[in-house]
Amino acid sequence: MKKVKVLDCTCRDGGYYNLWNFKIHEINNYLQACYKSKIDIVEIGFVFPKKNLHLGPFAYSKKSLFDKLIIPNNLSICVMINAKDFYNINVNEVNKIFGHSKKNFFKIVRVAINFDEFQKGMEITKSLKKLGYKIGFNLMQAHNKSTNQIKNVGQAVSKFNSIDYLYFADSLGVMDPMYVRFFCKTLRRFWKKDIGIHAHNNKSFALLNSIEAIESGATMVDSTILGMGRGAGNVCTENLLCELKSKKYKYKPENLINILPYFESLKNKYKWGPSYFYHFSSVNNIHPSYIQKVISSPKYNYSQIGKILGNLSKQNSHVFSQDNLDNEVYKSNVSENLPKFNATNFFLNKKILILGSGETGKNELKQVKEFIKKNKPTVLSLNNNPFLNSRYIDFYVCCYDYRVYFELSEILRNKKPVIIPIQKFKKNIGFQLNNKKIINYDLIIKNYSFNSFPEYCEIDKPLALAYALAFCQEANPASVNFAFIDGYKNDIKENKYLTQVINKFEKKNSKKINFITTTILN
Repeated sequence: MKKVKVLDCTCRDGGYYNLWNFKIHEINNYLQACYKSKIDIVEIGFVFPKKNLHLGPFAYSKKSLFDKLIIPNNLSICVMINAKDFYNINVNEVNKIFGHSKKNFFKIVRVAINFDEFQKGMEITKSLKKLGYKIGFNLMQAHNKSTNQIKNVGQAVSKFNSIDYLYFADSLGVMDPMYVRFFCKTLRRFWKKDIGIHAHNNKSFALLNSIEAIESGATMVDSTILGMGRGAGNVCTENLLCELKSKKYKYKPENLINILPYFESLKNKYKWGPSYFYHFSSVNNIHPSYIQKVISSPKYNYSQIGKILGNLSKQNSHVFSQDNLDNEVYKSNVSENLPKFNATNFFLNKKILILGSGETGKNELKQVKEFIKKNKPTVLSLNNNPFLNSRYIDFYVCCYDYRVYFELSEILRNKKPVIIPIQKFKKNIGFQLNNKKIINYDLIIKNYSFNSFPEYCEIDKPLALAYALAFCQEANPASVNFAFIDGYKNDIKENKYLTQVINKFEKKNSKKINFITTTILN
């Protein structure tokens, strides 16, 4: 019987749901259970080089985390990095971040990189190898590759002389056992070391694909407890170990039973797992993180989700927009290519009603309609509005990356003008724009700012509410009213931010904003 290693990556892949905030005592129980069940390697988290205050300790895998963990002596620990995070980091910085493996709590570093960009990962793998680490190389989006593409990767990576484990990842969850067999057997001809698979469960094929990979030559298999992982999740560790035990491998899945309740509570909260929407995404080459974002949002019902998926299926959606947009869309410079709109006095002496999408839209819709009928305001909808028919709306306001990606094509069908920094998004949307309906008011993200200018604004977050108020600051209306802008029951920090934006607008313009529906913001 050939050797097989199971690598459980719950703390790393599962972190996409809880932002890498796990309870330490629960993870210590999990580590003991992994050891007792004979799991070979545990991936404790990522190593992100840049600090983000919203992410928990398992996003960084620093010494301060390991000091709190109780790791069994014979359980191997690894971490993962995204290769793109290290493209512009020099060797000295890599040494500072990782240090030598002899002084670290983990001995294996896995490098995640897109299949078609694998050559860009050579330098970071060589730097880490010199520090004494074993290196896994995870080829993301490895689906639909030809024999020549697989051959090219196998031969080239062999020449790196820095890779110990070569993984292929079914990032979009589109693979089936036949393709897995083809990939493994082809790669084995050109790569003689360990082959691993990271299977996603969009089509409920993750377990089948993992078993097929082992039977076709793979010696490494990723899994997570209850399948916890990005999008539809992964192969379930407990199920994989059951199958392997039935095939006379060493594993003892019964020792995982006592840790399942903690992860079951997380699953009840975050609701990962296969579904129609994830299956649809896989057959239409849509990155599962889109699905995760849209189905976890209370802003969309099933009908709206269906329309969003239809839009995404017509776009280049195999790479998640945050990979393209975050920290790129909102660079601190004014866009130059498209004509910009001059907002000066555009709403001069008009009454403005700005619509959010809070829950008050369900119960207080009638009074909003009466307000519109009586006062005849110019109505601005922040993104698509789930409550008020578009005939009541004069303008839509959009600026937040994935909501633009999800909603803009649907909004444009209403044939109403859209206030949007369109230059920021034009290369990322896959449909034709009717420029007559686009009001291209530009946007710059600048810390602690709320400033407006005739053709652009500076705000510190790309939120439609802040963007709309900045536009209104230049447009000079007689009054501003809010409806369905409720605030957040469970997010004190976000409520504080929204209140600060409102206060800045009121102070700069000597105008008091009137809420016509219930809110916790005033």
